[in-house]
Amino acid sequence: MAGVLNSQITDRWAIYNADALDVMASMPDDSIHGSIYSPPFAGLYVYSSNDRDVSNARDYDEFR
Repeated sequence: MAGVLNSQITDRWAIYNADALDVMASMPDDSIHGSIYSPPFAGLYVYSSNDRDVSNARDYDEFR
């Protein structure tokens, strides 16, 4: 899967460290039973310098 930084896959489960926008569309319907994520907060935290990182928004209008 493109965009996956790290993963662990067994016969019972799979864990992906990735941007959800990169990998969710390629996953089969009804295949996700739980998720752990860090939601972005406009202007509160800067997670990276990547332009795709929505935490780099200057204000809530740009964030949306």
